[in-house]
Amino acid sequence: MLKKEKSAVCNYPETKFVDYNMEPIRSVETDFSIILSDLTETQEYEGAYCCTYEGFKNIYRFVRRNAKRSHSPYYLVLYTLIDRNNDVPPASLGDRAIRILKDAISSSLRCGDLYARYSYCQFVVILPGASEENGKKVAQRVVDCYNSYGTIPGIRLTYKLHPLTF
Repeated sequence: MLKKEKSAVCNYPETKFVDYNMEPIRSVETDFSIILSDLTETQEYEGAYCCTYEGFKNIYRFVRRNAKRSHSPYYLVLYTLIDRNNDVPPASLGDRAIRILKDAISSSLRCGDLYARYSYCQFVVILPGASEENGKKVAQRVVDCYNSYGTIPGIRLTYKLHPLTF
């Protein structure tokens, strides 16, 4: 019966399949030790996990689905470097500041937290399992760490905290 239903679905002329970029990129493997070896990080890291923004979007979508199902709390934090006029600084002024911000995020957050560069003067972070109160504490901890590196004339760090809602 199941085979018959599958066949009927697959042969339905108006069925449209969504391409999720699932093209095969590896040879066939059935040995989990080889697969796990490929998935495992080559060295131990402390601090938050940094990835590209494209990777961040994919992980965010997965996390959001999981959070919706499990009702787990998650918060997003958007860190932005601004100048004295509350505008984004010129890229040339923000270069050193963005490197310091990356270090502050990496060293201040847990290894289960995820972050990515959003723009030339911003990073976005996912805080899994964080309440609003804890999210504020964590976000401020990054600001304090950033400030501990010494201030960069004319540039300061701000953040916005946003819950994942459904």
